[in-house]
Parts: sequence; structure tokens; C-alpha cells
Amino acid sequence: MDSIDQELIPNNQILSFEEFENMECETFLLSVTRGIATNEQKEICYRQYIAESFDRDPTLNEVYFEHKNNFELWYKNELIGLCHNTASLQDWVRFATSNHQPPEEMHEGKLFLMSTLDAVFILKRYRGKELGNYFAGVIRDTQLVNLLGLLAHNKVSAFKHVVAVSFCDYETKGGESFHKELYADFTGSYIEKVVKQLGYSYSGNISAGY
Repeated sequence: MDSIDQELIPNNQILSFEEFENMECETFLLSVTRGIATNEQKEICYRQYIAESFDRDPTLNEVYFEHKNNFELWYKNELIGLCHNTASLQDWVRFATSNHQPPEEMHEGKLFLMSTLDAVFILKRYRGKELGNYFAGVIRDTQLVNLLGLLAHNKVSAFKHVVAVSFCDYETKGGESFHKELYADFTGSYIEKVVKQLGYSYSGNISAGY
């Protein structure tokens, strides 16, 4: 049995580039990427976020955006949002090892999809325009397609059950809304039905709160 330990979305990817229209009929030329922005571009974007916080302590530490694997939201060619989210697929042995535990027989034959949203922001002047939903939706849809494609094309035929859990500590209502949009299609009867058609069972849960 080949071991599995991979992120659903590789780094250095352009996930979308399109004109988006919100409910107010405002249009925006948007793109979502992963690991494309330079350190200088991310620094400029983050400093704008800090400046918008005024005398309040910013809720997001800069360390989250020093990584090369951030998701990035662009308006035209301006970086307007950053997200640190990981979604990794691991076999039951790798899952146990990553949690510093011995593999348990009760998990044999399971694939674990662990998703964590650590931080996300969109610059203030672009908030309230449904761009957060767009940002989360592009990431979610790409992760979902890659998961189902992996299952459909027998890359993981040695496994029969997928366990998906998404983690997030909420600091703001905006962060909570983004996380729920990000994980919306990973729970419920639809994905259970689709995964079952591919020959697997599926369980999805959210572990989140303030």
C-alpha cells in the first residue's frame, strides 16, 4: 500500500481569473492564487490591514503570511486579501504519525482530510461586497474537485472511508462566515452521496468556535 500525505491544492497555482458580479451588480475582475504573491506584495497588503486597524490590536499575526503557500485574492493586479489554510489528505498511518501516536487498527483503511483555517483578511475597502464568499468558494471548489478526482481515478483504491474534519478558532464574525463558506460542501448528504458512488464512505465534521 502506497502512503498518502499531500495537500489538496499544490503551491504556485492560479485557481481562478474572472469577472465577478455581486448582488449589488458591482463587477470586479478577480483572481485567486496560491503562493504567487511576492513577499513584498504580501508585506504591503498586510501593512494596509494593520493601518486599517487604527488603535485596535490586529487579530492576525504577521507570521501566518510569511509562508510561501498563502492563498491570495487579487482585484485586477492588486493584492487585496490573504488566507492561510491547509487541507491535507493522509492515510491512517501518516495521520497517526503526524499526531505523534501509534497507528490504531480501528483507523485501518481510512483516509483523513484535515483542514485548518488559521488566518484570513480582506482589505477594508473591499469588505461587504461578497468578495469573501468568492475567495472562500474558489478555494473550496478547487479542494473538492481535487478530492473527488483523486477518489474517482483509483489513486487511493486501498482505502474505503474518508474522514474529513475542518478546524478553526473564530476571532471575528467575518472569519466565522469565511470558514463556514470554505467548508460548506464538505459536510452533508450531497458529498456523502457522491463519495458513495465512487465506492467510499464519508464523514465530515467541523471543529470550530470562539
